[in-house]
Amino acid sequence: MKKILKFFLAPIIRYFYKKIKGKNNLIILRNSNPRGLKIIIEGSDNSIIVNTIKYCKGSITINGNHCHVEIDENATFIGSATINGNQCHVEIGENATFIGSATINGNQCSVEIGENTIFSNEVYLVCVGKDNHIKIGKNCLFSDRIDIWASDTHSIFDENGEFINKEKDVIVGDKVWIGRHVKILKGVAIGNGSVIGMGTILTKNVGEKELVVGNPQRVIKRNISWSINYPNVDNL
Repeated sequence: MKKILKFFLAPIIRYFYKKIKGKNNLIILRNSNPRGLKIIIEGSDNSIIVNTIKYCKGSITINGNHCHVEIDENATFIGSATINGNQCHVEIGENATFIGSATINGNQCSVEIGENTIFSNEVYLVCVGKDNHIKIGKNCLFSDRIDIWASDTHSIFDENGEFINKEKDVIVGDKVWIGRHVKILKGVAIGNGSVIGMGTILTKNVGEKELVVGNPQRVIKRNISWSINYPNVDNL
């Protein structure tokens, strides 16, 4: 039995820096060569599932209990997923490309990235508080150096001591294109098929199929569609 366990655990030991404390933690690794992935768990009843993916390098850290991280089939994961809290989850969808970091500090929070969505580089997702969520749809295209903040990550109180800057969900629909250096702040929802221009700061909702730019944001065109291909240019 010891030889059998050693055979199955060898890939984990060989390719992973592993620091696991607590009880009833489950790790399932279906990747044939997940070289360079670091797993740290400090808590109990957590699960991490890495399916057969294209490329995997970075870290997955859970400091809490009853949390779940899953990277689906044929995805690319380069970066970090960090959970500090309880009953939270991070999911990266099938055939998605995630290059960046996703951080959760709270309880009952989640970050979900839909299938075929591409994060080009340095995308930073922050989800803080209780029952707070960042949800990104399918077939989206994110450029680089993009921030998504579903919380201010600090507290502001009025003259009566009332907490006035509560966290709010960020929801991005399907087939949304986000340009370079865009910042999406808490409570924003972006409709399907929209395009957000380079450097835009979003503080309000965006409808479906809208082209939005600027700070403050403004709609410059409605009923648009977009493609990753540029017209009349081969091999761009």
